[in-house]
Amino acid sequence: MPDFPQVLLLGVPWSFVEPVPESPAALIEAVRAYAEDIQAEDPESELARVLPFADVRLKYDYAFEVADGDWRDREAEVRVVASAHGRLTGADVLWELHVSWAATVPEEDHHYFEGLQLVEWGGIGKPPKYRVLLGS
Repeated sequence: MPDFPQVLLLGVPWSFVEPVPESPAALIEAVRAYAEDIQAEDPESELARVLPFADVRLKYDYAFEVADGDWRDREAEVRVVASAHGRLTGADVLWELHVSWAATVPEEDHHYFEGLQLVEWGGIGKPPKYRVLLGS
């Protein structure tokens, strides 16, 4: 069984209501500015860190309002794959997550990123899965 971290990116403050940066590199700068604004530690080293996989699945839950005014829960998953023969960085993962979030999630109370938690090791042909931890 691979030795994947149980949690990732815990020290990276971010809000998915922020505009989607143009690239992972632009995300690093945006997160650094966001961290400075809220007087948090600079997360650059965590975002630049090369992760122990080149392919990962990220699961997140969100609520959406239906026509009658009720709210329903929905689960979404995004798969992030590195370029050929590469590995992912924290910035790659968070940027792809933000792109997916912006495309799928309507206004949501729980939009503060609080890290990733391993929920499934994966296996042959199946990458690990992390649950996105969100706060409000």
